[in-house]
Amino acid sequence: MLRITQSADACGTRILVLEGKLAGEWVQELIHATDTLASGYTINLEAVSYVDALGEEALRALSQRGASFVAENAYGKDLCRRLHLHRLCSARLRKIATAHHC
Repeated sequence: MLRITQSADACGTRILVLEGKLAGEWVQELIHATDTLASGYTINLEAVSYVDALGEEALRALSQRGASFVAENAYGKDLCRRLHLHRLCSARLRKIATAHHC
């Protein structure tokens, strides 16, 4: 099961928070949730516990379409490293948000 929550940061960047397992039929739900988003959105992988091969393909495709990823736990960092996803450091995100006016 996968939960997808959408929000926006102070600058208006769309953020999708994923919770659970990105596998099977839930991969299509993620693709559907991102279909209407312009490039430049962020996907938070902090609460993802498992990604199957289909989910990995989807993450690679989303990265190629301009998505960035937040992952500070070991599993998320490993996903980003193995799949060559653009990972944003959450500490850096907080610093940018407080230092810049959007």
